[in-house]
Amino acid sequence: MNSGSGEPEASDGSYSISEIDAVFTEEDLSEEGFVLSNLVGSLRLNRQLDLEALTSDLENTEYHPETYPSMIYRPVGSGRSVSVLTPSSGKLAIVGAKSKQELREGTEKFLKALINLGIEVETSTDNILIQNIVANYDLNVELDLSIVALSLDLENVEYEPEQFPGLIYRTTNNSTVLVFGSGKSVITGANTYEDIINSRDEVKEKLRDIGVE
Repeated sequence: MNSGSGEPEASDGSYSISEIDAVFTEEDLSEEGFVLSNLVGSLRLNRQLDLEALTSDLENTEYHPETYPSMIYRPVGSGRSVSVLTPSSGKLAIVGAKSKQELREGTEKFLKALINLGIEVETSTDNILIQNIVANYDLNVELDLSIVALSLDLENVEYEPEQFPGLIYRTTNNSTVLVFGSGKSVITGANTYEDIINSRDEVKEKLRDIGVE
């Protein structure tokens, strides 16, 4: 995926946390009517972790290896929804942040907690890679999804109302837009804020093409 910003991509196709707002900022998204609901990041610690020991030493953790292989750490004061999912491999997944700042702060609190326990950490929040950005947007128009689904390019659209109430549209930048009859939409699978705006614009253009304003 290429954001068109001229910024280099991470080796796995993700973008670093410093790149996601190279073209559009969170303020731009807000002014456009978007609400960020989840920024998912990953960070490699490049070391193995003893999750049993960490669970006993750290507060605000959950670890139930019989049902889920990772320890869950919830940093206090970094947004109530932020969780750091910590496998023994040390490849962290940080979920639930609703801003770039929340993502950084939640991760930083976990890294500092490890350092305070005497665990060597040779990385920083600058190395966070963005795996997914989810945003909500209201198209401000009621839609007959059956008609919309038939009118759009079928290879990019899924609509099976008996299984899921929304129409699923896959954009040219590999994001996915879930569109509901109320006009509410959810954009997921984006790696930059530019992806979010471009995905919205692509859907609106498709709707205009079939006479929906």
